[in-house]
Amino acid sequence: MLDIRKLNLFLLTGLVLLAACAPQVTPTPAPTNPPPEATAIPTQQATLFLNADPIPVQPEIPSLYETLADYFPVGAAIMSDQLDSGQHVYLLARHFNGLTPENEMKPISIQPIEGTFTWEGADRLMQFARDNKMQVHGHTLVWHSQVPDWMFNDSQGQPLTATPENKALVLKRMETHIRALAGRYKGEIFVWDVVNEVIDESYPDCMRRSKWFELTGTDYIALAFKVAHEADPNAKLIINDYSTTDPAKRTCFYNLTRDLLAQGVPLDGVGHQMHINIESPSAEDIEETIQMFAELGVEQYITELDMSLYKNESDSFDKVPKEIMVRQAHRYKDIFDVFRRQGESLAGVTFWGMADDHSWLKTWPITRINLPLLFDENLQAKDAYWGIVDPSVEHLPMLHQRLNISQATPEIDAKPELLWSQQPWTVLEGLPNASFQTRWDEQYLYVFVDIKGDPQTIGKIELFVDENKNKTKSYEADDRHYIFENGVCADCEGVKSALATADGYQLEVALPFNLGSGRGGQQVGFDIRITDSSQPAPVSWNDLTNGQDGDTSQFGGLTFARGSKMTSASAGTPIIDGEEDAIWANAPDISTDVWVMGTSGATARVKTLWDAEYLYVYAVVSDTLLSDASRNPWEQDTVEVYVDQNNAKTASYEADDAQYRVNFKNVQTFNGGAKPELMTSAVKIVPGGYIVELSIKLDVVPPQGNALIGFDFQVNNDENGDGVRDSIAIWNDPSGQSYMNTSGLGLLQFVQ
Repeated sequence: MLDIRKLNLFLLTGLVLLAACAPQVTPTPAPTNPPPEATAIPTQQATLFLNADPIPVQPEIPSLYETLADYFPVGAAIMSDQLDSGQHVYLLARHFNGLTPENEMKPISIQPIEGTFTWEGADRLMQFARDNKMQVHGHTLVWHSQVPDWMFNDSQGQPLTATPENKALVLKRMETHIRALAGRYKGEIFVWDVVNEVIDESYPDCMRRSKWFELTGTDYIALAFKVAHEADPNAKLIINDYSTTDPAKRTCFYNLTRDLLAQGVPLDGVGHQMHINIESPSAEDIEETIQMFAELGVEQYITELDMSLYKNESDSFDKVPKEIMVRQAHRYKDIFDVFRRQGESLAGVTFWGMADDHSWLKTWPITRINLPLLFDENLQAKDAYWGIVDPSVEHLPMLHQRLNISQATPEIDAKPELLWSQQPWTVLEGLPNASFQTRWDEQYLYVFVDIKGDPQTIGKIELFVDENKNKTKSYEADDRHYIFENGVCADCEGVKSALATADGYQLEVALPFNLGSGRGGQQVGFDIRITDSSQPAPVSWNDLTNGQDGDTSQFGGLTFARGSKMTSASAGTPIIDGEEDAIWANAPDISTDVWVMGTSGATARVKTLWDAEYLYVYAVVSDTLLSDASRNPWEQDTVEVYVDQNNAKTASYEADDAQYRVNFKNVQTFNGGAKPELMTSAVKIVPGGYIVELSIKLDVVPPQGNALIGFDFQVNNDENGDGVRDSIAIWNDPSGQSYMNTSGLGLLQFVQ
């Protein structure tokens, strides 16, 4: 049997050149059912793929798994039919030393009919792994999805109800399935995903309301591990889930893992799926999660890594901008920097696919171009690959950073007025004591630079603006270079500036626009460069080569956005009973008049109060038909309160960020840093709708007079009672991403 890892490089190189020069020929189709031994890429199959495909896999670039060999094994999820392609076989064996069956070992694939097992796909993958000495990550023994109906039906095909007899029946069926699957490959599976996606952090007990849970409670989890261990004592056994960087889900997952270990369940580790996107979660959140589970002493696996190009479920590119691919590459670099640092805690990293030609993200959540992996649709290495293997400037293009900036008109006095506290500061990576913010209005671009420490070390601050964002190699008429020394820009017509040096160095400036007024959605190129005598060279925000003097191509970008709405909460402590106490009389009110879904439906008028510990909310909801028909709480008639206690406006939830949800029957659910013990609520049904009154303890940043927090209020509406959400009305954030991203929340100020 030929091991692809031992193919001679000179032979591959010769074949590559031959294929590149060969005339176009009609490819010979791969056999539809090649024998198992053919999956180890015999010589004739290698020749076939090189003749059939004009772009061969690159044999000269470093192997991904060999590059990371000092830290952890690297695997890929694959389908058995991908072994029909010699190109895919070569890519897999060249860059990965582990594989996960993408679908072939899921319950519905293995046992679609009770007692009838289909092993062909799984057997083929196992044979390939044997022939190429690859570890196999088994996926998955127990899951709520892709489970055949018979598992939860009676002999007549009717759904089972929760009785002791049916519980015993379902657990026996599960046991039989696990013993058959794990037993068949005993001694050959390195690690099993024993139970997959059992957490639902919106419930107080953190458990997903799956058929498994409805019929057996939580007993199925411990039993699945016990049976898997008996069937294959040497396999590593883990519990696997997604979004484990989310603070609430992470806590639920951690507590369940801890409790299973305390019960003596044979659990070896946890799997973090890590289906992430171009923006979130942050590398810091990922590292924090790995460190948290390391405290339990369990093995950790990254089990299903991919990175969507989109930060939401609705955007779509006709053609993916190069900038997005570069951003993805830098994200992969930052995340693998974390993985390397935490290598002692990681037992393996698996990508959910080999290359962009095959990914579930092409059709989920919608059909769109999505390129989430390290190799492109022609199986060529992307910038993302180089971000991991060699992120030097030779291989990895410079990242063009972007900021969304709000509309506002500050007073130019070098004083940090309230509007400068409404958004987070951007810190210069090479000068961590220096940060800046920007704003815009119809006449000016405003910049506030704040540098901590000795102001005498600051030589000059330079601002660069490319108003049409053409990113040219030489300056055009719209491009500007402003040099401020001692707070003054010499010969800068129309520029306003102010400098303060009593406490560090604060420079506030207003730069005029020369090519039309700023408007929502408009983009400009921008960079900042600071000369500090304590540093060996000037420090820039984006162009790290400091080549901005005559070249705008490496500037970062600013996008003009509408300002967030702002309201105030009056001081006061109401009784939480659903009644509008007199103390609410003078509280300002807001309305949910921004439509995230639909254009009409349930809305609310909302008031807020605060005291030294709590935020209080009183909402009158207009809703003519009340429904909780859906099993999903967000599709019921509910209200949601979003809180960002430190107003950091981050792309993913931090520990202080929370989503509190209450339905018209006062059923509470939670997300992020929200906890049941932090909220008290009361609901009153009234003609034409319902009233919700609640208190939320702000446990991370206690309320103080004049402080600002991120805040929003949302109304979910099932208009016709069919269990499907028909409209979403919110006060400020139209993105539909408030449950995971606080950057679009409005602002709430605590006033005395």
